[in-house]
Amino acid sequence: MKLYLSTLFLIFAILYSEIPEYDFNTIKDIASKSYQYRKIEVDNLNYRITSNKNKFYWIPDLSLDFSSNPYNYHKNSDTTLVANSLSSSLLLSQKLPMNSSLSLRYQLNKNGSDGSYDNNYQSTTIAFEKSFYPFELFFHESELLNFEEKISKIRYLNSTTSYQFSLISNFFYFYQKQEELKNQELGFELSKDNYETGKKKYNIGLIPEVDMFEMELYFEQRKLSYEKALDDFNRSKIQFYDFLDYEDVDFTVQIEEISTVKFTPDSTDFSTALSNSITFIQAEKDLLNSRNNIGETYRNELVTGTISASYGFDNDNDFGNYLDDIDKNGSVSLTLRVPLFNEMNFLNKLDRSNLEYKLAIENKAKILKELKTEFDNKIKSLNFNFQSLHISEKSYDLAQKIYDISKRRYEEGLITSNDFISHQQKLDESKQNLLNDKIDYLLSIYEYKKFIGEYLY
Repeated sequence: MKLYLSTLFLIFAILYSEIPEYDFNTIKDIASKSYQYRKIEVDNLNYRITSNKNKFYWIPDLSLDFSSNPYNYHKNSDTTLVANSLSSSLLLSQKLPMNSSLSLRYQLNKNGSDGSYDNNYQSTTIAFEKSFYPFELFFHESELLNFEEKISKIRYLNSTTSYQFSLISNFFYFYQKQEELKNQELGFELSKDNYETGKKKYNIGLIPEVDMFEMELYFEQRKLSYEKALDDFNRSKIQFYDFLDYEDVDFTVQIEEISTVKFTPDSTDFSTALSNSITFIQAEKDLLNSRNNIGETYRNELVTGTISASYGFDNDNDFGNYLDDIDKNGSVSLTLRVPLFNEMNFLNKLDRSNLEYKLAIENKAKILKELKTEFDNKIKSLNFNFQSLHISEKSYDLAQKIYDISKRRYEEGLITSNDFISHQQKLDESKQNLLNDKIDYLLSIYEYKKFIGEYLY
């Protein structure tokens, strides 16, 4: 048994000293090649696509039509005619807000016979068209486009912060199990030393046999705890390596010091959280959509119209004499659409649209309340974890002092082994609790930042 344990410690110490030790920045570099990291790029590209679509929404449409019939052969009893034609048009159109558009068209036709183009026609036309509907106030096309861009941006932000939080959580979980293994190893070695000391005291009659048996029992328990910690560490290593897609040599992680300074939230954090919440932004978009649906109901069921105006000039001379003989023309037209039969459901459809609008208002208020409750819970969690950390720091200091006194008194034979073992267990527990509470508090800070939509590093 002694040989087995000594060999186990020796092998572990040798391997442990040779394993490279990485800090968080190195881990970030390793993780940048992982599947989890590269998956974020999908949301990034979706955001860029949506952003460009919105950015270039008002870019004009340009089209060029070109057609040619270079050889037409006509023959009757008296005449043989070879005709040719060339037709082209350039259209520049611009979609404008409030259901309107502006276009510029240039057209050139050339016709001739026997291989020559001697009959030319050119025209230039500027046209404006505007559709109008009752209650057009409810139509917000550009705002809806902005919502799409905002949602895709928040989705990318959430993907990034979720990945960052997962990396941080896995990193600290691995570190926690690593340090727990070290603590269990140290406690196991101490229990072995105490057991050896107890046997010597028993052999010279300083302690009763029951104390020696208690030392041996505690030694076996610490051995089992150490083996369990080793198994937990190996499991956390597999989980961490899988997250990183890491298949190289084993490593351990290092942290200079986990800060225990109290984190103070900013007074504007809840507003920031709302502006970065997909749920809340989607509720605002649904509310705007429901307002538009009311306008759509009027639009589809009542009178609608289109007013258009155009102004142009043309001539039928040669291209070089375009300005010599220009014919100007303009027109204004009004088109009305009056539905003669609309299924007699206008009032029902209007009631439905109004109900959807009211429900959208209630849904936004409901989501706002839920987010406020979740935000308050994050604040409470921060305060609770900080208080727990503060208590753990005091508990560890006291446990260390008690253990030092207990060890000295035990060596002097003033207390039983059972008392000394109890104090040693409390020291080990308080040391592990302190580490756990440090990590819990730090993760609660990162979780809070993730909730409000702030990048974690």
